[in-house]
This record gives sequence, C-alpha cells and structure tokens, in this order.
Amino acid sequence: MSPVTQKTIAEVLGLDVSTVSKALNGDPRIAAATRAAVGVEAQRLGYRRDPMLSALANHRRGLRVPGYKATIAWVCNHGPEVDMGVFAGYHEYLAGAQARARQLGYAVERFYVDGRRLNARRLGEILLARNIRSVVVAPQAQNPQPLDLPWDQLCAITIGYTFKEPTLNLVTNDHFFTMTEIMRIVQARGYRKVGCYMSRAENERMGRRAGSAFMAFSKESNVTVALFDTFNDVEFMGWVREQSLDAVIGPGRSALRVLRENGIQPPTDMGLVGYALSADEKVISGMSHSNFRIGELLVDQLCRAFEHGERGIPAQAVRLLVPSVWLENETL
Repeated sequence: MSPVTQKTIAEVLGLDVSTVSKALNGDPRIAAATRAAVGVEAQRLGYRRDPMLSALANHRRGLRVPGYKATIAWVCNHGPEVDMGVFAGYHEYLAGAQARARQLGYAVERFYVDGRRLNARRLGEILLARNIRSVVVAPQAQNPQPLDLPWDQLCAITIGYTFKEPTLNLVTNDHFFTMTEIMRIVQARGYRKVGCYMSRAENERMGRRAGSAFMAFSKESNVTVALFDTFNDVEFMGWVREQSLDAVIGPGRSALRVLRENGIQPPTDMGLVGYALSADEKVISGMSHSNFRIGELLVDQLCRAFEHGERGIPAQAVRLLVPSVWLENETL
C-alpha cells in the first residue's frame, strides 16, 4: 500500500496541497473549519509526517529570517502598575519568551485582566476578533481566579503553579531539584546546622515541593524550617539566633540586609543561600531559576502545539520542569 501523503489528503478533500500543508501546521490563515477537516481526514487515512522531510523543512526555515506569523497573548491578572518583584526574575520570563517569539516569527503582546479596565470575557472577544489564538497565562499576582476565555478556540500554556483553572500545560522551575541541589552544595561545604526560611504562600504555591525536598534530603541532618506570612526583620533575626544556625536558605536580599544590620557578615559569620535569585545577581550565592530559559521553552511548546492545530483544554496536562543554575557569589 502506498504511503498516505499530503497530496492524498488534498485529493480526497479537493484542496490544494499547499492548503493541506498549512492546515496541518495550524496556519491561522486557513479557515478553522478547513483545518479541522484536514485534521480529521489525516487521522482517518493514517497520515504520518516524514521526520526527514520535516527536519529539512525546519532547517530551511532556520536559514531565513521568519516573517510575522501571529501574535501571542501574554495574559496577566493584574494592572500594569503592579510590581511583579514578588516573582524573582519575572522580567526574565517575558524577555526569554519575547526573544524566542521573534526567532520564530511571533509577536508577544501583554493584556492586563484586572477586572476593572479589562475583564476575561471582553479579552476573549478581543482575541477572537484579532485572530489571536495563542495564549500564555502569566504568573498570577492577585488571588488566582478562573479565566472565562473561549478555551476551545485557543492554544494555551502557563508558567508555574499560580494559575489553577482550567488546568493547562505548564513550564516551570524544578523546585524539588532546586532545593536538593542547594542542600547538596551546602552540606558539601561543611555547614551542619541549616535553616530554611520561606514564604508560606510561596511554598503552598509550588505544592510544598521546596519545603518537602528540604526535609526529605536533610533527614539525617540538623535542620529547621520556618514559614512566614510577611517577612519581618525582628522575627527573622530572632529565629536565626534561637536556632544558632551555620547557614540560612531563604529570601536572599531581605535576609542579607537584616543579617548585615545586626552585625552578621556572610560568609564569615554565617552562610547565606538565596533560594530564587535573578540571573544577574552578583552578591548572594544561590539558585537562579532559569527564568529566561523557561520563557524560551514556554514559547517553543506553545508554538509547536499551535502550529499542529492543538486547541482547547488538554485532556492530560503536561509539566515541563527546568533545572536551576547555581550562582557562585559571595555569601557561601
């Protein structure tokens, strides 16, 4: 039996081969009904892409500067005035996504769904009217709320664990690896009494992965964990002194400031590790969560799904976990 090709599908449906090719790649210039019909017929006939031809096509495309293909909506649940510094390196997510989008011929446009100037229902109308079908749900600064968007017509992905409903494919830091790698380094350098000082909300947001990893990896060690609701200088120093710690893992900048104000100079008097640092951190030792890379991979995953015609809420959402990078600075 002859292999099923794009020409076979074109002949069955009475379409041009170029139309079939674009439809199989999710080209938004092809009507949604046509894309759907091509997809159904391709599945019925048992069509399979030729990996060698696909690789050659991708190579040829890589030799050209891509023209504009489509816009990706970067959806925030806050206003533009909100300081996203609560997420260390947040700007790196966006920078990585924008850089990769440009390479692939996409534009990234931010939309602020704060419920006052723009709500989710209105955003859905705007996206459909402008034929924007690719969506990134950015980390949620406000209390996470379900987004009432026309998901069945969108290809969507999210960053991290802050967005709860619906359940989308996501790209995020591998928090369990991050903490176990920190503890491996800290213990290898001779620190024995180690404390982890972490935001309760942050620990909950990541499914307690970092806190659990700290305790699991440290089963045979002398360790302690303290969760805070709001970082408080006095409470932090009281905890450090009460526990007689050799090293602290926690919010890098805030912890370093308080330690120095109280006459403690890392690393001479105590080791200090930042759990989540910006990639450009030059003073505090610790982990950069590879946020620029997360932004790149986010767009890679989204565009691949979009160009393959995937739409709607996934039946089984997948998680892509990205390892952190150790920053060898001055506090350990």
